[in-house]
Amino acid sequence: MPDGWDIVRIGELKERVSNRVDPQEFPEDKYLSLKHLDKSSTRAKSHGYAEEVSSKKYRFKEGDILFGRLRPYFRKVIKTEFGGVCSTDMDVIRPKEGVDRDFLHYTLFRQDFINIADKTSTGTRMPRADWDVLDDVLVALPPMEEQKRIGEALNNLDSKIDSNKRVISLCNQVSQAIFRNWFIELEPFEEEPRSYRDGIGREIPDEWQVKQMSEVAKVVDCLHSKKPDEQDYGNFYIEVNDIGENGELALDNKYLISAEDYEKWTRRITAKPGDVIISKDGRVGAVAQIPEGVEGAIGRNLVCIRPDKEQLSPPLLREYMLSPLMKAEIGRKTLSRSIFETLHVSEIEDLRVILPPKEVRQAFDNLVRPLHEQINHNIKESITLEQVRNTLLPELLSGHVRIDPDNN
Repeated sequence: MPDGWDIVRIGELKERVSNRVDPQEFPEDKYLSLKHLDKSSTRAKSHGYAEEVSSKKYRFKEGDILFGRLRPYFRKVIKTEFGGVCSTDMDVIRPKEGVDRDFLHYTLFRQDFINIADKTSTGTRMPRADWDVLDDVLVALPPMEEQKRIGEALNNLDSKIDSNKRVISLCNQVSQAIFRNWFIELEPFEEEPRSYRDGIGREIPDEWQVKQMSEVAKVVDCLHSKKPDEQDYGNFYIEVNDIGENGELALDNKYLISAEDYEKWTRRITAKPGDVIISKDGRVGAVAQIPEGVEGAIGRNLVCIRPDKEQLSPPLLREYMLSPLMKAEIGRKTLSRSIFETLHVSEIEDLRVILPPKEVRQAFDNLVRPLHEQINHNIKESITLEQVRNTLLPELLSGHVRIDPDNN
């Protein structure tokens, strides 16, 4: 261990704040629960409001650390960027005097600490982190100035990842706005003759067509078999949980399977760039497009849609599947089932698609393709940054890698 570093208990670095409040007394405060945090996340992806919940919650301040103690193996450990109230399934943690906030955050986020939290958690069905055990975990503590350098370096990486996510979100908003303007509001085609189509319940230009998905794309169901075993190395097995909220495919925590299992699960189809996957059970209708440089086996409860590029380009398919038009279509298919929502493969094949003439499709592609390229670029860059952070984190926190104070 480097000179000047100490070995201390986690409990000597932090304090837990259990300020329980009635959220209805702070209705305009932001609210965080575990659903607002992604797996292995250091920042909240979204938030609700206190007026939406009723039972007692913890109150936290901007900069507090929230540690997801329910099922700690999900590694949900964030530093807050605002104050508010949070679920009691998270612990509010603050650094003690002499401890840098970012350094403490990444110490608690470190994978080997999460592994201990998981192994020592209490409860079978709802395992929770046990701080009576975790407070005795020994960690290395450098002098304050080096704590700050370590925390700042790791935080800078996460800030860039966060910035990339904001750009991705903006690109998604713009591309969907263009789709709505062209294909729902029909603003660029106001002067064209229109006619009412019973099949979609609205007017569209006379030259446009309405087709079923099976006419413009190949629709392939997943293999109906037991989920294959995970491997340390292998091929990508795409799961429902890999589908993001805005059409992106999560690539930072791939479920890998053996070559033998991969061959079995790709007999029907290998998901390739431009294909769209859609969930038919659980998160019904959740969709993501396969980005450039990625292939995979579609896992349980997923269906792969491969567009006929002569009729339906990958950019148009992506925006269509994310649009209110398709959400309404899917809602129409699942409306009659009251208990468990499911979407059958035959119903995906029957989804209706509005097709404008080829020149309109090409013009739309030219507009949104740069946005999609930016999205894919930022996703790949963020994955690289996360890998760099995860590699550096244990090395910096143990003192094996040092940051030169004169060349930060």
